Amino acid sequence: MRSPAKKTTKNTSVKADVAAHKPAAPKAEHLEATAATANVVATESPAVAAVKVITPEEDTRYRKKDLLDKVSKKTGMRKNEIRPIMDAILAEMGEALCDDAEMVLQPFGKLMVKRSKDLSNATVYTCRIRRLNGQPNVTLAESSNDAE
Repeated sequence: MRSPAKKTTKNTSVKADVAAHKPAAPKAEHLEATAATANVVATESPAVAAVKVITPEEDTRYRKKDLLDKVSKKTGMRKNEIRPIMDAILAEMGEALCDDAEMVLQPFGKLMVKRSKDLSNATVYTCRIRRLNGQPNVTLAESSNDAE
C-alpha cells in the first residue's frame, strides 16, 4: 500500500538568492578551448556498437603458439628448441613479404603479393596463395627416411 503524498512548501526566497548569485559568463578563450577539446573527444571516441564475446572454442585464429605446439608434437623436440628456429623462419618470410617476393614453399604452397598499401602504422598486403590439389601429406618420419 502506498504512503500518502507529502506536502511540500515552496521557498521563493531561495530562488531569488540563487538568481542574484549567477556566475559570470565564461570568457571567450575558455569557450574556444572547450569547443576544441569537445571536437577531439568526439572524433577520437569510437561509436558504441554491439560487442560479441568470442569464447576460446569459437576462436578460429591460428596463432604462433598453436604452430609451436603442433611442430613440437610432430618432431618430438621441446618447444624451447623449436622457438628460435621458428622465429627465424617467420622473420625471413616477413622480409620476403616486404620485398614483394614470390615464395614457393611446398607443401605450404606458392604465395604471391598482389598489392601492398602503406598506412601510418603498418603496411597492408593483399596476397594470393596457391596450393596443389591432392598434394600428399608429407610426415616427418617419411622425410627423415628419404634423407638416409
